[in-house]
Amino acid sequence: KTLPLTRYPAYAPYIEAMRNGSDPTALTADHVDLLAATSGTSGHRSLLPTTDVQRSCFFLKGICVVFNTMFDVFPDALHLQKTCKITYMPCYSTSPSGLRVGPNSSSPGDKSFQKLLP
Repeated sequence: KTLPLTRYPAYAPYIEAMRNGSDPTALTADHVDLLAATSGTSGHRSLLPTTDVQRSCFFLKGICVVFNTMFDVFPDALHLQKTCKITYMPCYSTSPSGLRVGPNSSSPGDKSFQKLLP
């Protein structure tokens, strides 16, 4: 099915319904565990519903593809330093429906972040 290009305001009422709890499945049947907040550089902060499926897709079809391409083009990159991560503990808020609201980046409190530590 072909859908027209849209912008955030087209989804804002559905995200608000998820945020306030009136319709937790307004945009997805998957469990939403975070309303990821954008930085607001476009003039206002936007909230993006985030699920485990979305995180997995981003990793497998985004991050893994980037690294695979880099290693195909620059095979010696396999021997370079893998990580230098500067991070902070984010401050989350809670929506009226109980969803966490805040950044979607990894932080020292995440289980996956612990794997990076020596």
